[in-house]
Amino acid sequence: MKLLSLCVAGTALLLSACSTTTPDIIDPRTFRAQGNEPGWHIDLQNGHANISLDYGDIRYSSSAVQKPIGSTQTRYTGQGPNGDWTLTVIKQECSDTMSDEEYEYTSILNTEGRTLRGCGKYLPQP
Repeated sequence: MKLLSLCVAGTALLLSACSTTTPDIIDPRTFRAQGNEPGWHIDLQNGHANISLDYGDIRYSSSAVQKPIGSTQTRYTGQGPNGDWTLTVIKQECSDTMSDEEYEYTSILNTEGRTLRGCGKYLPQP
């Protein structure tokens, strides 16, 4: 009986570890966080980030480290040319202020001494 209880508990733990509510950096799909005024986006894929700021005037790439924060938030961090960057992704509906497109995630990017707010989603697979 003890063995059965242990197996059931282990299975539940394994299943809960597999369910993610925020983007996983090792996911083969690209997750894009983006915002407006000024236009910016960050693409995360396989432990790597491509960042574009100020409508593409500033661009850089870096490795990205993922850290879950509770069950609805994930923080990604990396090193840019002018210091560290941090992206917080929250499992919370978000509406783009310019296109009125609805997104599944809210995103907050801290970089270059500023806080940029926007939305996020997985990009379609090619």
